[in-house]
Amino acid sequence: MRSDLWLAQHKTGQGLNRVLRVAACVTAIWALVVAHGLWTTRKALADARAESASATHEAVKIAQDLKQKQARSAAIDLADLAQPEGAGGARFIQHLSELAARSRLQLLAVKIGQADQDKPEAVAPPPGTTAAPNAAQAAASSAHSQSPSWKHTSVEFAVVGRYPDVSGFMADLAGSPRMVEITSLQLTRHSVDRKTGGALVQARLQGTLYGLGDG
Repeated sequence: MRSDLWLAQHKTGQGLNRVLRVAACVTAIWALVVAHGLWTTRKALADARAESASATHEAVKIAQDLKQKQARSAAIDLADLAQPEGAGGARFIQHLSELAARSRLQLLAVKIGQADQDKPEAVAPPPGTTAAPNAAQAAASSAHSQSPSWKHTSVEFAVVGRYPDVSGFMADLAGSPRMVEITSLQLTRHSVDRKTGGALVQARLQGTLYGLGDG
């Protein structure tokens, strides 16, 4: 039988149509499988990148927290907790002189007042108990009385210079190894710099200097 006559037969045409439809269905299914595989791969890559970015951000945050803790620990280790009067006050004045010289400021007279020791308030015993301490409480009270106590004294000083230098001095003072709390700051115009013609300001600071005293 000739091929043209075979192809012209009705049953042959139906068979070819079925084959073509099956092939089309198989191709469509294959295309869907490939598309789904590509989408799944892209989604997995995107999730992996997101997880990597999150892990990197978390690692950076942990590293920053660790640096801050190390900086706070170093600051505590370097803190000068000597008594605010006597040697501690003298070291504070020396430190102020160094900060003022570094900031190109003139340090005026530094006044350190009288020390005043903080006394803890008495704590009343809980209701239904006696005020007589037991052996453990007596030992704890004895140990507390022998431990160093906080002392504080007033401090007052002034610096003269350009405003940016005064700002830098204040920033350096905030990182001082001495525990000082500034409670008052007054800025006034002092004079004019003859060399530059710029205005010089005077910053008068008052605060409290802290330190540890004997028990």
